Amino acid sequence: MDAHQGKLGTEWPDGLNVVGYGFPDSGDACRQLNESAAISGFVETAHMFIGCPEDVSDALMAKIEEQYFVKHLTVYEGIRILAIPLE
Repeated sequence: MDAHQGKLGTEWPDGLNVVGYGFPDSGDACRQLNESAAISGFVETAHMFIGCPEDVSDALMAKIEEQYFVKHLTVYEGIRILAIPLE
């Protein structure tokens, strides 16, 4: 699987700088995002950005929302963009 393809065949938009193999756990459908033009308007210090396919399971979203103080920012080409404070 390449860096732009998710576990279930998710095609990640070229405008997102996708890293890792799952978030919060390896193999999960969400991915950590590094800074890119697509999220540059949201870049704040001390935040980690996460991308999740719009059709990600409710269970995975609940898991992320329970473990982290998640701020839902936008949807970019079918990917939900989330911000998690690092402090």
